[in-house]
Amino acid sequence: MEVLRITGEKEAKQSSLLPENKNRFIFASQNKTKQELIARAAENQKMVLQGALFLPGQEEEKLEHQIIKRLIREGERKKSQIPTIRDFHPAFYAIDIAEAKALKMAETYKNEAIFSSDIVVLCDNKVLEKPEDQDQALKILRDLSGREVKVALGMTVLTPTSFGQKVLLKEGAYLTIKLRDFSESEAEQYFRGVKKENCLNVVGALDYANPLSRDLVSDRPIKLEVLEFGRKGGEAPKEVFISPDILSQLKDYFMGVPSELTQEMLKRVKLLRKPNK
Repeated sequence: MEVLRITGEKEAKQSSLLPENKNRFIFASQNKTKQELIARAAENQKMVLQGALFLPGQEEEKLEHQIIKRLIREGERKKSQIPTIRDFHPAFYAIDIAEAKALKMAETYKNEAIFSSDIVVLCDNKVLEKPEDQDQALKILRDLSGREVKVALGMTVLTPTSFGQKVLLKEGAYLTIKLRDFSESEAEQYFRGVKKENCLNVVGALDYANPLSRDLVSDRPIKLEVLEFGRKGGEAPKEVFISPDILSQLKDYFMGVPSELTQEMLKRVKLLRKPNK
């Protein structure tokens, strides 16, 4: 897990960074399902979700698009250079978006711990968007037939600490999922089986946590790679393989707040805010 200190000691001495309740935090999202999942994870760490705040939905999506476009431009400029770790780990897209959300919220909530996360779906290193309507959703899904998709997760927590600095924790992971070759009629059958709004509210048009999505996924084991920013530079990410049959059990991952990783990050926040003896 990468840790960045972003507040100097001189600034910290001028005002107390820690709020009275050191076990509370803010979640930078208005998504109700995400709020429920992260509140459940926080309860296991005896922490309290103080609020779930962010910009209105359209403004939040606009911010995400701006960040993705910037990353793509940076990638184009670096094509002639030696590849960087970002070129090999799609999770950096999601991490940068999550970081931007936390920093945006910190402009208003200066002395709070702010948790943020994001999901980015890629195919052939191209970022997939949310479909505008069902026709576009069907087109996206037809194009994914037989292809490999990466579902990248990025998580950050920006928190005041007991030693007078603000710290930004970062973590990322991604799933590599192989879709089977399916027909246009099978794609249409999938959309008839799920609610229309579910198709239009997910990037890449496919809700992998929906049990109906399993019929479109191949039997090849799904690769999960965790970046683990605390590892030494140059080390390969940690890899595990999971059965596609458990996709529907990974709703917390696809919502951007996997329980175990969320609890670990909140645990780090508690340690950072614990008064020095």
